[in-house]
Amino acid sequence: MAEPHPTDRLVRELVRLYGDAHQRTLERLAAALRQGRSPVFYRAWLRELQQILAELRTGTHRWALGEAGQPGAVDAAWRAGAESSVASFAAAGRQLDTATFAVVNRDAVTVTARNLTEGLDAALQVTGTRVQGWLGAAQLLATAGTGGRVPLIGRRVQDELRRAGLEATARKLTEGLTVRDMRRVLLDDLVQRGITVVQDQAGRNWSLPAYSEMVARTTTREAYTQGTIQVVERAGHDLVRASTHWPTCPMCAPRQGRVYSLSGRTPGWPALAAVGPTPWHPNCGHSLAPFVPDLTDSADLERLQELSNRPFDDDPRSRDEVDAYNRSQRINALRRERRRLLAQREADVVPLDAHMRRWAEELQRSDVDPARRRQLQEKLSERAEQWETGRRQRLRQVNAELRQLVGEQRRAIQRVHRQLGGVVPVTGGAGPVTPSSHPVDVRLREVVTSRRRLTPGELAGVRAHVARAGFSERLVAAGRRLTGVQYEGRQLDARERIPSDVQHWLLRVVADQQWPPNTSRQEFLRSLRVMLRQRPVAAFTYRYRGEDILLLIVRTLQRYRGPQARDLLGVIYSATYGRVKTAYQDHTIEEFLPRGGATDVQRHI
Repeated sequence: MAEPHPTDRLVRELVRLYGDAHQRTLERLAAALRQGRSPVFYRAWLRELQQILAELRTGTHRWALGEAGQPGAVDAAWRAGAESSVASFAAAGRQLDTATFAVVNRDAVTVTARNLTEGLDAALQVTGTRVQGWLGAAQLLATAGTGGRVPLIGRRVQDELRRAGLEATARKLTEGLTVRDMRRVLLDDLVQRGITVVQDQAGRNWSLPAYSEMVARTTTREAYTQGTIQVVERAGHDLVRASTHWPTCPMCAPRQGRVYSLSGRTPGWPALAAVGPTPWHPNCGHSLAPFVPDLTDSADLERLQELSNRPFDDDPRSRDEVDAYNRSQRINALRRERRRLLAQREADVVPLDAHMRRWAEELQRSDVDPARRRQLQEKLSERAEQWETGRRQRLRQVNAELRQLVGEQRRAIQRVHRQLGGVVPVTGGAGPVTPSSHPVDVRLREVVTSRRRLTPGELAGVRAHVARAGFSERLVAAGRRLTGVQYEGRQLDARERIPSDVQHWLLRVVADQQWPPNTSRQEFLRSLRVMLRQRPVAAFTYRYRGEDILLLIVRTLQRYRGPQARDLLGVIYSATYGRVKTAYQDHTIEEFLPRGGATDVQRHI
């Protein structure tokens, strides 16, 4: 996939916050619907819900606006765009006074951040309304048939999402469903649709984590672009170039790679106003960078000018690129279906079709003789078993198609990468295929090639860079050692694909017990950053299996020592792709070095 954008780390911070809260909410709702509880339980859960939403609201504002002198995500994204543009001019031999750009356009940043928080606050309000409706439905089920009169939680809420949940409960009166069948109806609806907060014009439902990710990614990219544009304008420059990605969507394809005039007054170049600044759509991955014609030879400049002035209504993508983009969309759709099937399995959901509803309704009649009642119950059980068998088969089909498509996409991406010589960022979910262009990674690769030693100052900068980098964003197989380990309410299978940082967290905390029990994923990742701030015991660079590697070894701090802790922590970092490959504890320095196949080994400490 493409080299991570400077704003991606900011987005991941918010996505994890919302994803964890959403999972907690779904798990508690499913538990409430599976088993009847007293009114005291629902009042306690309502208080917990209100606490979750309050924590999310506080976390969102802290993330977007910052606190205690620390810049918020929007401010940081703006600065990243500005600093990247200053570095671009420096590479062109034009040194800018960075103090001129140290003062952020506070009004623009504040307005952008406020708009982001208001949008997510509205989503949280809808979430609260939706969940209160589910709690009301669950509470009715818990007291169904008892004659008890229980005040409905959220009875004053008029939102249509809440009414949708209560309408399902009303079917008990109109269709004669049992309380058990009603729970299945509600659980199926909950798993199928989740907690929907937004429906767009295309009719797609956005869950809270997906919506927060879209808003965060789009807003931070907007701030990054504004930081770029402001530096370019203050430098007295007028031309910017849009990034290029492969494959890309039909909206971005005619717009990417072109050079634009910010003012619209530079002859020979189209005005940026014709397409608008990036991002061009929600979740868009494109950005702008300064373009200096003097650094481009005449042939390339002529080609760029021709490209930039083509009609915007022409789709320049080849058949292969269209196929790759459609394949990526299919992969995403299959992954969503797979998550839904797994969630149905965990919630023990069996949807009631028309036949099952009719049989359930007949069961409610008092004049049904015992033989017919047994027959209906057997039919219901047989139908439920058939559906469960079909679900297992569909899950196998989805997994098989995913493996095939991901393999095809990986091969297509590698083929295009070879054709393009690595000059175009390539995306597609098949893992990194382009080297990192971050200055620290470039310097590390030069150090491996030359086998020179890092200076103390360089090593300090490298440690700070590695601490911020994080693990690869690609999905990896859980592996045999994590088979049966609980993750997000389910037991992992060896072949199940999970995020790389999740795999390392579960390996070190659960399987190896090197970290204290119950260490969360966030605490595990934070512990690596904290320990990397120490002075290393040893540092090595070397080339291994085609990648340039940095190995940092520090002492394990006492507060991060679990039952099977070791004295040393080793962090192995790929300077080729700009990502941590692995991190674990061991007793001796030699245990962290590769057993064989490493070349150009240089010890720096």
